[in-house]
Amino acid sequence: MTSRILFIIILKVIGLLALKDILVGLFGALPALGYAFQEAGSVEGVIYLLVLVGSVALYCLLPYAFIFKPAWLADKLQLSSGIEQEAIPLAVHRSTILSVAIIVVGGLLLVNELPNFLRLLLAYSQERRGGVIDPELTNLVQTATKIALGALLISKQRQLVNFIEYQRRRQPA
Repeated sequence: MTSRILFIIILKVIGLLALKDILVGLFGALPALGYAFQEAGSVEGVIYLLVLVGSVALYCLLPYAFIFKPAWLADKLQLSSGIEQEAIPLAVHRSTILSVAIIVVGGLLLVNELPNFLRLLLAYSQERRGGVIDPELTNLVQTATKIALGALLISKQRQLVNFIEYQRRRQPA
């Protein structure tokens, strides 16, 4: 394995972590999107919506570049320049490293959100018993969705790796 290939794999792993952060962050942006649509008739609402959509689109370009264009990034950042040893003695295939990275990202989501989900579920049940008619479900739904996303990443990691590798094979080197 060359140093260039190792840097490309590292960039893809960074892209997967950024993609996880985007998916988690989109749930935080949903109330802001609701506000923008509520104020859509005003100039402030339209500007707010344009800024929100523009920033989300810009932030989505980051993981796209890291996952699907890592060779271009490695060239632009000159990551392998100055490294004298061209071949690195590492006998692990790139798909194995990507599989491990996807499992780690999914596991981090599960480990971080499962205690939070249980705490919110307990608070929800206590609010229901207390006679509160409309308890806040947003945080509970967000946490449950993050847990589902983590479980999905772990269970479908092979399909994700195949998709990423398919995109790499389709593009000329």
